[in-house]
Amino acid sequence: MGDDDTALLERHRPLLRYDSQETYFADAAQEWTDAPGNALQRRDGSVLATPPQLSLALLAGGHYADAAAPPVQPGDCIGHRGDDYVQAARALHAQARYANRMYGRVSDDSAGRTWLQYWFFYFYNDYNLIGPLIRAGLHEGDWETVQLRLDADGAIPDLAVYAQHDGAEARRWGLVERVGLRPVVYPARGSHASYFSAGDDHWTGHWFDHADGLRPTPELTLVTIDEDAPAFAWIHWPGSWGDTRKGTGLLSGLDSDSPVGPGAHSQWTDPARLVAKARQPEEFAVTPRPPGPRPVAPPAPAVTLARDGLALRVTYACPDWPAGREPAGLVVTVNSPREPLPPIAHRVPI
Repeated sequence: MGDDDTALLERHRPLLRYDSQETYFADAAQEWTDAPGNALQRRDGSVLATPPQLSLALLAGGHYADAAAPPVQPGDCIGHRGDDYVQAARALHAQARYANRMYGRVSDDSAGRTWLQYWFFYFYNDYNLIGPLIRAGLHEGDWETVQLRLDADGAIPDLAVYAQHDGAEARRWGLVERVGLRPVVYPARGSHASYFSAGDDHWTGHWFDHADGLRPTPELTLVTIDEDAPAFAWIHWPGSWGDTRKGTGLLSGLDSDSPVGPGAHSQWTDPARLVAKARQPEEFAVTPRPPGPRPVAPPAPAVTLARDGLALRVTYACPDWPAGREPAGLVVTVNSPREPLPPIAHRVPI
């Protein structure tokens, strides 16, 4: 990875626009290895290492630490022992060595076209924001990616591809919202799927992704990946960044396993493979929503706020909600635009 590649990645470094209720920000990958309570373990749950022995360096190579140590297995994972995800992520984000990072690399696809690839790590995926009350759509760890293809001359981007769950969305560079030469990305609240525009109507086929883009988002520092450097050998660790396993039955469409790292994704070896997952990739334009029934959202509740001494009193009513679809929980997010840490969401059962 040369200086020219780093300059190119910096020139087109994405700008994130978080949702106003986003409680997990993109941070350094070592946040997951260093987190108190996290453990490297086998699929059967046996523990191999915990911090401080557990580190990104430990994930390099075919054995943990040295040839005499246990061998790396694809079923290995790093899991968080406990359910204090918001508090744990917030405490780590408060430390400058972890906060606000993205990873970038320059790579060629199977046809010889050059791509700029950006990776983002999030501590937890809670797409519905009310996970403690509705146990679906949750998993530990979250890796997301945004890719920009350079034109035939390798000078400027001509195509952008944003990963969204198991698929992606593609647009020609001229249709991408930008600030200068930097594309704007709207991560969905909780799920962190990347969208080209703000809105509450991003229908996934199973749920709505909300991405209002209203949270003042800090700049992310670019970490340029050098595959030849030992410091980045962890990028190819085959294990899972979390110990969540996909559910079964009615909730299976809402659940996902914890993800593998960047080097284990198909688009790492060939960035064009993500284009093949994009909705109508041959058009590279604004694409329709994926097929599947799209429910009608109930009317917005009536909400009023008032101070009550040092507390905030929230009054709400949902008189027009249809029978059988009454609200199950209330989320109140305390979100000062001057607060550098992620906002705090209070989840209350109804």
